Amino acid sequence: MASLVAVLILALGCLGQAADLLFLSTLTGVEISIARKLQYSIDVLDPKDWATKQPDFFKSYKAIVVGDPNSSKLTFLDPLVSSRKSWSPAITGNIILMGKSFTSFHHPICSIQIENGRRFSHIPGTDPADSTHRPRSHQLVSNGIKYVASGHGTGLYMVLSTYYQTHSTTKLEVMQEFGNFTVRGTGCYDAAHLVSNNSLTDRMTDTLLSNWTCSIHEGFVEFPQGLETRHFEALAIALNFQGEGIRNFTDGTIGLPYIIATNSSGPIPVPTTPHQPKDSDIPKDPEPKPSPKPPVCQLCNPSPPQNFCHETTACSSTPYGFMCLARAGFKANDVTDDDANTHWRLDWPGQEFRVAVAPGKKADTTCSSPMPYLCSEVSIGKCGHGGSDVPKRLGGESHQIPLLKLQR
Repeated sequence: MASLVAVLILALGCLGQAADLLFLSTLTGVEISIARKLQYSIDVLDPKDWATKQPDFFKSYKAIVVGDPNSSKLTFLDPLVSSRKSWSPAITGNIILMGKSFTSFHHPICSIQIENGRRFSHIPGTDPADSTHRPRSHQLVSNGIKYVASGHGTGLYMVLSTYYQTHSTTKLEVMQEFGNFTVRGTGCYDAAHLVSNNSLTDRMTDTLLSNWTCSIHEGFVEFPQGLETRHFEALAIALNFQGEGIRNFTDGTIGLPYIIATNSSGPIPVPTTPHQPKDSDIPKDPEPKPSPKPPVCQLCNPSPPQNFCHETTACSSTPYGFMCLARAGFKANDVTDDDANTHWRLDWPGQEFRVAVAPGKKADTTCSSPMPYLCSEVSIGKCGHGGSDVPKRLGGESHQIPLLKLQR
């Protein structure tokens, strides 16, 4: 009998012990699956239960993880905003904030979202680009969760999904207990650059952070700096992004911070804010020059008001600038394959099958060439990297050389 009582007491003690990480049930995202793979124990509260908790409850966890619902609806943050005076005081450990989304396109785990009672899912492997983006998001999410869970006190991991992607500068209400934060949308921006070297950026590079087909959705215009208790530093920026909030960094780069964190270890370039225009930034009347030859490869602007790509394409980053890229296996409608002013392939190792089209042009025609020669009937354009503007074909002869042989 005594042994049974002892077992019951032990069991009750275990039930009362907090898990490592706390999630809100509406904001678990891909983060909860990765956290489990990292062997963290997890508690999940629905918004109603969350609203009843006090600071001491939240302090019992290693970290609070606010995952990515893959949505632009700010209402997802409402439970956190309304309860911020309860959970914010518990956050005394490391914090990381990211202005991006980890959708199923970037991550190997099948993502299921519920909106208006309907379930939406994406099955990994149905898009050739999935295999490119899987390890990138997994590594960044893993680094972030381990970072906030390993500090002294309760940490905070928060992803802003696409909430502010199309917003002008807006106050970040959910973080106001920590200081003044404002954010602005970047549209679908793909050029990322690391300005930190520490555990958060372990195994990450500019190449791995860029070209996710929307690597960055929003950036931080204002955030606390120089404060003794809450000093945030930029870890990664939207490189060469323009407008409000851009900063100069000691490595000579300019951009808008989109990943920021507190208490980061390792050398982090201290930005000067705001960016001060130089004389070289002021346009001067140029000497008259002959008009240049129109480029074969037309570019696009990823910012929503200036994005004129047809809905069958996406304004995405390439080694030669932003272009309207068709879905894998498709090309422009109602044109010949050698009409390089309308559509073209790129001399882009590993992506030779992707077809770019002129802004506004529909690209819903299935390519006739199968793998491993996918879309090889479309010419490869010379896109601003020297040499003749005359487009070339794969290996000089269509359908002759497998694409795999072009990879370097």
